[in-house]
Amino acid sequence: MTPSRPPAAKASAKFVFPRTLESVATAPSTGSVPNRQSAVAKAMADRSANRQSPFRLRNTSRPFRELVRDDHVIHLANALIDSSLKEGVAIPPEWQTTADPKAYIVQSTRLLDADFRSKIAAAGGQIISYIPNNAYLVRIDGSSAATLSSVDGVQAILPYEPYYKVDEQLLKLAASGQSSPPELTVKLVLFPNEAAQAEEQIKQAGAEIVGRDSTPFGPVLVVKLPADGWIGLGKARQEPRPTG
Repeated sequence: MTPSRPPAAKASAKFVFPRTLESVATAPSTGSVPNRQSAVAKAMADRSANRQSPFRLRNTSRPFRELVRDDHVIHLANALIDSSLKEGVAIPPEWQTTADPKAYIVQSTRLLDADFRSKIAAAGGQIISYIPNNAYLVRIDGSSAATLSSVDGVQAILPYEPYYKVDEQLLKLAASGQSSPPELTVKLVLFPNEAAQAEEQIKQAGAEIVGRDSTPFGPVLVVKLPADGWIGLGKARQEPRPTG
């Protein structure tokens, strides 16, 4: 498959990275990773029944009930991607990666198992989290991802685009054409072992780090952003989401 692409003043942003749903299991790159497709499918169906997001991109017009259990479909908060199709989702240019994101969605041809995880590790990848269906978010560079794409059992590899990282509240703000509030605060959950690099990117963007925390997925920074500064941060190696 060819890879594609209102808070009040002083809003705070709730942001969890890099999972796509509240119920998705996450795990480090070694050891057993819980396989919770059934729980994820139920959560996705419940979410769809309650709210269809206008910002959730698709490359298929098939009804959601057909996609939940389709092993070719990748379910993200902001995208539904059928990896069996040539065309990817149409991501707005400002939300596409312009360089190697060093983070890819790696989908298996079958249920995830230790053999698939060992192939990812052998290619130099670090598993960050589970993504339905039958996929992992993997920290890996583009060259290694290209090599991994030819390995038996790998169904699809897609770049983890900036659009996939951003909370819907911020996408609504961008779509409105309005400037962000002057003191918008977000939480950024970083990839493991990359806090120093991320902090430098954040400072270069003119943002102020006002707090720190941690999660099982990586360190958390609470960041006060300049007007519209969160769009640039979406392209960095973390995910912004407004809190509160």
